[in-house]
Amino acid sequence: MKKEKIKKIAPVPAGEEPTDRPYRATSAIVEIDSQEHLIIDVYPTRQPEELLIRMVLNENEYQNYRLKNNTWDRKKLEGWKIPGQTELIRRGSLFFSKKDTERIRAFTKEAPEYCTETAWDRIRNYREWTDRKQKERRRIKKEQELNTRILETPELPEELEPWVRKKLSHYLFYKRRGNRADIQCSACGSCYTIRTRETTGSLEEAMAESWGRVPKHNQYGHCKFCGSTGIFKAEGKQPYIRDVRNIYLAQKYTEGGRSGIVVRYVNCYQTAYKDHETLELVELERAYFIKGARQVQIDYQKHSSWDGRDFWDYKNLEGLNNITREKGLYYDSRKELAGTEFEYTGIQEYIQKQGKVDLMDYFMGYRRIPELEMVVKMKLWELAERIINTRGNPGNELDWEAETPWEKLKIRKTDLPYLIKEEGNMKMLEILQLEKEYNYKLSEGQREVLRMTGFQKYKMRRILPYMSMTKFLNRTQKYAGTDMEAMIQEKTVCIAAERNLAAVAGRYTDYLIMRLDLGYDLYNTVFQYPRNLTEEHQKMVLEQNEKENQKRIREMQEKFPAIEKNYKKYWKKYRYEKENLIIRPAKNAGEIIREGKTLHHCVGNESYIKNHNDGRSLILFLRKKEQPECPYVTIELNTESGKIQQWYGANDRKPEEEYLTAVLTQYEDHLAGKQTEVPAVAAG
Repeated sequence: MKKEKIKKIAPVPAGEEPTDRPYRATSAIVEIDSQEHLIIDVYPTRQPEELLIRMVLNENEYQNYRLKNNTWDRKKLEGWKIPGQTELIRRGSLFFSKKDTERIRAFTKEAPEYCTETAWDRIRNYREWTDRKQKERRRIKKEQELNTRILETPELPEELEPWVRKKLSHYLFYKRRGNRADIQCSACGSCYTIRTRETTGSLEEAMAESWGRVPKHNQYGHCKFCGSTGIFKAEGKQPYIRDVRNIYLAQKYTEGGRSGIVVRYVNCYQTAYKDHETLELVELERAYFIKGARQVQIDYQKHSSWDGRDFWDYKNLEGLNNITREKGLYYDSRKELAGTEFEYTGIQEYIQKQGKVDLMDYFMGYRRIPELEMVVKMKLWELAERIINTRGNPGNELDWEAETPWEKLKIRKTDLPYLIKEEGNMKMLEILQLEKEYNYKLSEGQREVLRMTGFQKYKMRRILPYMSMTKFLNRTQKYAGTDMEAMIQEKTVCIAAERNLAAVAGRYTDYLIMRLDLGYDLYNTVFQYPRNLTEEHQKMVLEQNEKENQKRIREMQEKFPAIEKNYKKYWKKYRYEKENLIIRPAKNAGEIIREGKTLHHCVGNESYIKNHNDGRSLILFLRKKEQPECPYVTIELNTESGKIQQWYGANDRKPEEEYLTAVLTQYEDHLAGKQTEVPAVAAG
């Protein structure tokens, strides 16, 4: 759509027909680059000179231009928001003249007629019809591109199937008969008998039979004829064995004159019977890496249960039915990768270490971060895994634009060998980054202890301006009651001690951050190093909760002031005493919130507060006379009927249910002007 040309078109004058609607629309048909466009300008009825929104429709698309913000969008007609106002343009608030309505109907006549009563409906239907046409054009284009990829994709290499067979297991099915065992090889189909111990037979029989150890289920053995190594399987337990292997391979690919590679994910299904083996290769996914293309296109092979055919599609299935990949074996594709952007990726070194790979994720990570090759060759395995698994979004504030490896990792040059020794452990990388950032130097033991704490980097950044890493570690170990550094040196670390250290470190970190959030001076060592960490931590939790409560209480009291305003009126009408109990209304919104927090139920929700504020239902407190400020039972009363809708104590339970039910029944009668006696039920 020619947006700049559309902006330059003069506003369509607002009509003069009288209307009581707040907005009016005028229309015109304008030709832009030999294509007709329907222009609809929206004005406030009271200010017909102020153009608010211009909507533009043509045969293929539509756009909304908001003049105040100078922005374009494709939002639906319903609920248009006026810039700078909270009011929305709705169906009944926009006026179209008869002339404009006829013009709009004529322009949108090609769209299906679901409802043709108003111009509003015609515009909405036309926009939806345009969207459907766009989606259909996109679908056709994607289908054409998919068919091109299918034709251009090379066949799987002939050497793949023999290579896969070498990677799969063979099986030796056996059946024991006394001192003999019948064995059949799934690889060659040969069947033979071995003797497992001496017999009393003749010498000729003994010389004619083969000797062998007793076959046992799931142990390895060798076929007497073909020499294949196989796994023994008891004949009666498993008549056949089914194995699955995942294979990745890469091949050169050219599309529209642009070179690239296609990575293919193949499932290999082997079924081993007693006398033979079958192998089926099923390709599930293809990822196309085209040089210069911004995105990687992945195609999926699907199966139609309706007509039984297999077909390729450019989109995956949905939800839990998605076709997923797993790591698999790598078919050596160095010849295919030669001369491409993936010639030097470190994939061979990665396979030697890990054995299996998700080649699609690996190349996606490499394309975004080519330094993956460096990371793999430096044997920073955990960092490499993070790059691969996140497809090149590892986080950790790394600077891949820097020149040297240590600058890229944001650590000291002298710490790089230690990180290599730790195989690129991500927690250790964060520790070394913090050391450089705050100019600290920890010993290897201290680093290991800090890693055991399971610290979070953003929390440590808040603490370190007030205390050193060494102080933090020393105090954490003291609170935990263990000298973890000594245990590491003596190699006596146990899981229980490690878990306890992590729990204490988390509690201490949270305590310090809560102190900061509440405005305490953390340079004060009294706050840094409390005598009883558990007690002080609990105090901070309560103080922080109270602070959050106070904030919400202020907001609710400002939002619902009628509760406090009507308190005296409600107190005179709804206050009630019986024996050692008092019933009274809530004083303000804050009291309702505290009631819900204390008794752990939902009365503090905004819906109850709003109903009380509006007088639809009231929140009443039932309390004991000797403890009038201590929450006990909360009541919701319907003001129209004078009946109690619900009542609950702590944790949505009903204390002294029989007795209190009788008391509340009498309270309802009292409100209705009746006087009845409470049944003789003992109070709990």
